[in-house]
Amino acid sequence: MSDDLAKFDLAFEQSTLKISDILRTLLRNAQTDLNSQLTVNEKSVDQYIKTFEWNTTKYRIDKSLQEITELLNQEVTSIDTLMKHKMSNYTQVKGSLQNLQRKETGNLAVKNLVGIVKKEHFVLDSEYLETILVAVPRNLYKDWLNNYETLTQMVVPRSSQKVVEDDEYGVFTVTLFKRIVEDFSHRCREEKFVVRDFKYDEAALTNQKKDLEEITATEKEQQTTLLQLAKTNFGEIFASWIHLKALRIFVESVLRYGLPPDFAAMAVKPKHKMDRKAREVLNTQYGHLGGIHGQQVQSKSGDADEALEQQYQSLFDNDYHPYVFFDVRWDPER
Repeated sequence: MSDDLAKFDLAFEQSTLKISDILRTLLRNAQTDLNSQLTVNEKSVDQYIKTFEWNTTKYRIDKSLQEITELLNQEVTSIDTLMKHKMSNYTQVKGSLQNLQRKETGNLAVKNLVGIVKKEHFVLDSEYLETILVAVPRNLYKDWLNNYETLTQMVVPRSSQKVVEDDEYGVFTVTLFKRIVEDFSHRCREEKFVVRDFKYDEAALTNQKKDLEEITATEKEQQTTLLQLAKTNFGEIFASWIHLKALRIFVESVLRYGLPPDFAAMAVKPKHKMDRKAREVLNTQYGHLGGIHGQQVQSKSGDADEALEQQYQSLFDNDYHPYVFFDVRWDPER
């Protein structure tokens, strides 16, 4: 069980961090403190650990350690699978929305022209003629107006008019015979004019606008649902993690100190950069429980404190403690 619990501990920690990452991603553009969203049973993480009590309703103490461990693992695995599925769906919708939004931004060489150009700018329902849109750099307006009629044959004279412009480009119409559109587009590229891939279709324009509205609403709805789900499941998975820590404390304490169980467990949170000092205090207090810390070794100079300090240094080097010790490595900002 000791080996299994160590593996589950690492897996639960990773699952907890994944959900906090999801919350961080969803709250990136919100003026909300991430820590305020990371709660367990309506308590902050610190407060939950400080007031931790075993959930006897959920994890009955008449069950074996193996049964409780399996139950904890099933819960965390189930949440992991659910969140992975929900996040995948949201990512797909978000990606589709971003693709549509990118078309609404940028200069006129790439920007979506829906709603900018109008029906009267085009020759429609003609068997032979077609109107296309060309984005012309502002410094090449004169070149365009002087040369567009002669770039190829079969261009309708004086058919070009400027529809709209921004700081970099102006969009011009030009009408020509359908069968030379490809050749005309090739000549435009040579002259640094950008032929826009755009066909005026009122039904298509309506559908594009509708699609953008629908996917925007879907993205917002899924974000709200995923945010609430992540907040709820963070509390569930963090609580499972701390219960697993409690199991590890019990199992390792029995392995070290034997039966019947006779030990106390507690949580210690050192002040900033005081981890080493806290370990030293605990080693001094509980060194008699075993290992090199139970030996009263004198140095050659007779300085017992110096000898004990060397023993403590050995402790840090080999990561052995005279008491059962597990980290809760939790930092939502990492």
